Amino acid sequence: MLFNLNILKASAAPSKVIAKDGWTSSARTKAKVNLSWVAPKTLNGGFLWGYRISKYDKVLEKYVVIVSNTKSRATSITVS
Repeated sequence: MLFNLNILKASAAPSKVIAKDGWTSSARTKAKVNLSWVAPKTLNGGFLWGYRISKYDKVLEKYVVIVSNTKSRATSITVS
């Protein structure tokens, strides 16, 4: 089967991305952030296949994946 790559379009990006402080007094020495987002509405014929969250590592001088959640439709997560 051949595919016409000229008709492929990227899906829209997540919107309303929010990062809130997730620190709790019960885990005072553990930094946490609560992340939430709205899943893209325009998928251009595709489907959601999970999400990936990265952070910039100053030592490595590049982005590294800290969460990769395939097959998830979640729209929030707490990361520490």
